[in-house]
Amino acid sequence: MRDRAAAVPGSVVSCLLEGRRPLLIELQALVSPAGYGTPVRHATGIDSGRLGLLLAVLARRAGVRILEKDVYANAVGGIKAREPAADLGICLAVASATADVAINAKTAAFGEVGLGGEIRPFPLRTRASANASATAFRA
Repeated sequence: MRDRAAAVPGSVVSCLLEGRRPLLIELQALVSPAGYGTPVRHATGIDSGRLGLLLAVLARRAGVRILEKDVYANAVGGIKAREPAADLGICLAVASATADVAINAKTAAFGEVGLGGEIRPFPLRTRASANASATAFRA
């Protein structure tokens, strides 16, 4: 987290569980107008099917105009962010990149996003919140 650039649209900190230990990671998204026909969806360290589902939820439930844009998503540092706890972080990174507005650098977001757009807590969330707070993040 030390090398993380502050005030960059499309970047947010999330928390995953590595075994029973919380791990803070940076999630990034880049959104740009689709150049030709079908928009590109590319994910590194994030399940591409999950990314597609979250983009549909953002478009349908949150009104984010994302379906006609190219979307690139990345879990920084080669981490595999494949658990549902990363959903909220991915959604915030994409929405932030779409609006070109940075998320507060001290914010950590974690939680599963349902098909109705609801945010569901994940197991051991109190431990994740405590870990985020101990490292000067707001959860």
